[in-house]
Amino acid sequence: MDSRNHTNIVENIPIFTSLTPDQLDDISKKLLLRRYKKDMFIYLEGEPAEAIYFVVEGLVKVYKTVADGKEQTIDIMRPGDVMGVVSFFDKQGYPATTQALEESLLAVLRFEDLTSILNEYPNVSIHLLETLSERLRRAQNKVTQMALDSSQCRVAKTLLELSKRHGIRTPLGYRMDLSITHQELANLAGLTRETVSRVLRSFREDGLILIDKRGITILAIERFEECY
Repeated sequence: MDSRNHTNIVENIPIFTSLTPDQLDDISKKLLLRRYKKDMFIYLEGEPAEAIYFVVEGLVKVYKTVADGKEQTIDIMRPGDVMGVVSFFDKQGYPATTQALEESLLAVLRFEDLTSILNEYPNVSIHLLETLSERLRRAQNKVTQMALDSSQCRVAKTLLELSKRHGIRTPLGYRMDLSITHQELANLAGLTRETVSRVLRSFREDGLILIDKRGITILAIERFEECY
């Protein structure tokens, strides 16, 4: 991929939006592009951290393996999202595993290059901190959700969050523009697959959602918002 395309990629990464074209071009020269097939791992939990990753195309699942060997999905990353930032700041291994949910293209920025960018362009530091703050807020909300909410509200809130981050408006409602299994949805909500399947079935029977080959569409978003 040529330098111009690299620059176009940087333009679409939110933490770099305040930079000038020349600055974006400078950063683009430091990026490495890597393509991952569906189900390939980008990095593993505990692996020595050397770089941050930006999703350019595709979707990436971020998850941890808990004590019983099960997966706990933390997030699903879309184009523009950055991964591995925590390890840059705490100088420890990657705190979670990342895996491509579909064929994905990622841009890689090594820590030493990120350090020089932050020293030269302080605004990028502010945007990185904003990104971390937003994720911390989501994590805190999830802890509260898992402790206090019913299974119906946990699924409803998870669907709402996914629709806001990965959804598109249609004449019927908000459709999640990503392919996600009941198990992955269960991992995000902190529930069993059987419970999620039961809740989704009740939502569908009540006319709150539509499930078809294109995914899940929320038909009555105001009902889901009652959980907040």
